[in-house]
Amino acid sequence: PRAEIVAIATSTGGPNALSVVLSSLPTSFSTPIVIVQHMASGFTAGLAESLRRQTGRDVREVDSSQPLPAAPIWLATGGRHLVLARDGASTFVKPDNG
Repeated sequence: PRAEIVAIATSTGGPNALSVVLSSLPTSFSTPIVIVQHMASGFTAGLAESLRRQTGRDVREVDSSQPLPAAPIWLATGGRHLVLARDGASTFVKPDNG
């Protein structure tokens, strides 16, 4: 069976590891990925842009509730967590302060 989502959590060394992992995925890989990188607020937007450039993938920072399929890779905003929520058949990813 195919996974519905891939979750990755990283800390020190994470940006380099993320670049390697995301770059190694086949271009046909379409399972949504959510990432929480232990990083201070204000730095994750730059990380998302860097990962887009390095991997050629659609990496977006989660700053509000978004439908999960809207982008294949979601990155938590610095200093926040990600929460997945279902509304009927739809799944959303949103930032959380918990």
